[in-house]
Amino acid sequence: MNINNLDNQNKINNDRINNTTLINEVDELNLNKNSFSESNIIKSSSRENILTNFNNETPNIIKDNQNENDTIIKANSKHKEYYKMLLFYFIYLLIGFLGGIFINLISNFKMINFDMLFNIIISPILYYHSPRNILLNLDKNNLIKFYFIPFLIGLTFRFFDRIPGFSQFVLDPYYIKSTLQITLLIIVLTIIISLSIYYIYISSNPILNTTLFICEIVLTILSCYIYLLDNGFIHIHHYFIGLIIMLVSRNYHSKIVIIAHSISYAIYIEGISGFGFDSIFWK
Repeated sequence: MNINNLDNQNKINNDRINNTTLINEVDELNLNKNSFSESNIIKSSSRENILTNFNNETPNIIKDNQNENDTIIKANSKHKEYYKMLLFYFIYLLIGFLGGIFINLISNFKMINFDMLFNIIISPILYYHSPRNILLNLDKNNLIKFYFIPFLIGLTFRFFDRIPGFSQFVLDPYYIKSTLQITLLIIVLTIIISLSIYYIYISSNPILNTTLFICEIVLTILSCYIYLLDNGFIHIHHYFIGLIIMLVSRNYHSKIVIIAHSISYAIYIEGISGFGFDSIFWK
């Protein structure tokens, strides 16, 4: 009896131990499962955060790289444009200097004078205000057709003095008396006014330019009239007219403007290389 009871008691204890062990294993399995799930959730959350941050930062990185590339491209473009501007400045300077030497050589004038050298000193100012716009926007073919060739034609202005009647014509009120001289004056004024009207017509602000043109004419006539009343003399040299037309000829979109600019530049060069910067107002 006692033995049976002891066996039963041992059996009960063994069952308890087994149950406890099984419960512990189940709890440990559940704990591991929960830990694994939490770990996966944490990993998944971290992965999502990384992807989210990457997706948010990627456009900014691309934008920064694009901005940096654009800055480099703009800097390179400005350098190329600057070097091109310098190149055409030397071309402009060389054309004028060699053109003056050439026309002096074939017409038996002194080859180089101080006025030609002085023109080199002031050439950066002249180049910046007019030829720069035209030369930078001409290809090689148009540069030859609409700039070099008209320039050579303009240099021949010196030989107009060999035409009867032209040698006595000067833009000086004291000498303009004959019918031929009055006719030539009307032709010159018609050309200048026609070019001015055309320039105003193609300009971006014709009303303002018309106003300025009228003011310029009024002030010019008034100042000349006052100077003549004071016993002064006025001799408007052709180099001065060429210089003025050259400076206002800036529109590179018009072939007429380019040709007018080139011819007037040649007339300016021909005048200073042959006669220098002679005075316009004198007594």
